[in-house]
Amino acid sequence: MTEPSVNKIHRDGTADLLKGLAVLFMIQVHIMEQFATPDACNSIIGKISLFLGGPPCAPVFLAVMGYFLASSSKPMIYFLKRGLLLFLGGILLNTARSVNLMVRIMSGEVNLDPWPFILGADILTLAGLSLILTGVLRLVFKNKFWVYFLCAITVAAISPMLNQAGSPGKITMYAMAFLRGPAEWSYFPLFPWFSYVLAGYAFRL
Repeated sequence: MTEPSVNKIHRDGTADLLKGLAVLFMIQVHIMEQFATPDACNSIIGKISLFLGGPPCAPVFLAVMGYFLASSSKPMIYFLKRGLLLFLGGILLNTARSVNLMVRIMSGEVNLDPWPFILGADILTLAGLSLILTGVLRLVFKNKFWVYFLCAITVAAISPMLNQAGSPGKITMYAMAFLRGPAEWSYFPLFPWFSYVLAGYAFRL
């Protein structure tokens, strides 16, 4: 007798390839920035490396993320739990890679505010917030692709205005860095980067 067939997950090879390349480019550019000498960074290979890990990398990663989210049949609770896990994981990673600096700050060797290094708005915190917000939008708009497309345009359009908003208090400033710029530690705020997730989501629909 033949064994019963096992349900297989059908993946999109092109989307998987793009996501994988984006992840590799992100890793290599961080290695270049942390360990390469100035001469290496300014060489032809260094400039290509920094470019591949720069302008085309994060938008592709986020758009593919949105593409796969549109294919998911997971409930809202999954988006909430997964989003919180990614967000907290981003904070934990910020803390782990800043341990040496934290020790130097506490010993008085350097005089810096530690919170921008711990609460930096990076790609993982952005992914977490994007997951949660996408889960909410799915409840409201279902599979109306044109709504997600308009949302992507709207997020991109209003982001410059949000960045020019008044200066909040210090505690609020750290929270707002995850939502909008232009704080120095706000590398990937929700506005405007969430627009790429929405664009990928709309494209899949």
